[in-house]
Amino acid sequence: MSLTGLNGAERNAIESLFQSTEGRLGEFTFLDPTDNLLRWSEDLTAETWEKGPLVSLAAAFADPAGTERATRAVNTGAAAQRIEQSIEGPARFQYCFSVCARADVSTPVVLYSTDGTMSADTRATAGPSWRRLAHSSRLESASEATVFGLELGPGAAVELYGFQAECQPAASAYRRTTTRSGVYERSRFGDDVLTLTADGPGEYSCAVRIVAGM
Repeated sequence: MSLTGLNGAERNAIESLFQSTEGRLGEFTFLDPTDNLLRWSEDLTAETWEKGPLVSLAAAFADPAGTERATRAVNTGAAAQRIEQSIEGPARFQYCFSVCARADVSTPVVLYSTDGTMSADTRATAGPSWRRLAHSSRLESASEATVFGLELGPGAAVELYGFQAECQPAASAYRRTTTRSGVYERSRFGDDVLTLTADGPGEYSCAVRIVAGM
């Protein structure tokens, strides 16, 4: 990766991680900044997704991509129900969690992130037209795992497509995932030398090679 326009804090963070892992020796979890951090982004029946007991799912609905890969989720209960997935990513990082949603009638939904103790949420509305709903968060937490999810109120029925979590403040183009995501545990630097270049006052660049584990 060629990293440019780094500020002093970002430069120090990269250098600190490189020193703590002793170059190629130590392992760390790498979150690919260009990929979707969630697995099975279109299959809510996969085991990686945790669902409330009263959430009913039906597949093969028309989606905004012109195919039929959307899922209709219905809360059949009298209390709020959730659909969520956990990733091995520090809760203190900046994330954007997003999903395309539509509903036959205007329907409130809540997108949230949590580490199990602290949480943040964004309230949005799904309507007759497909719309990408997004939740941006950074939790002041030392937890090394983060949960992203969607909450439906009693009786809510919403069609969902393209769940995505990424390590940045805003949603970018959707990237479909199945068994793999942009979270790589057991990764390491590919070199024993880290060269950081000062390009101007408070501005730095470097090239970093990551050998990603499974």
